[in-house]
Amino acid sequence: MNEALTAKTLEYVEILKKSDEYVAYLNYKSFLEDQPDLLEKVNNFRKQSFEIQAGHKYGYFNAYENLLKLNQEHEDLLNEPMVKSFLNAELEVSKIINQIHNVFAEALDFNLDFLED
Repeated sequence: MNEALTAKTLEYVEILKKSDEYVAYLNYKSFLEDQPDLLEKVNNFRKQSFEIQAGHKYGYFNAYENLLKLNQEHEDLLNEPMVKSFLNAELEVSKIINQIHNVFAEALDFNLDFLED
């Protein structure tokens, strides 16, 4: 990437870092990092959830059922207020990143239609 693009991208990253969504994400992440056992459980859940969702995109079946089962298996974890808050904050940051990606792709007429179901 050329220097001008890198510089402008880093400027935008700094704006994102100051957003309420990102600050909340960092706060909840910090809380979890102070509790290694809880963080390990959360990361295990996140990994399994990601694998199910990614597998769905590649044609694996029963993703919805598998996610429901995963959520049921981790119900106690998911009901912990800080875990729930962290996962919600992570989702909000992910949505922002996805929106940014979409703006770039649409503004550049970069064809991503092949990714749609």
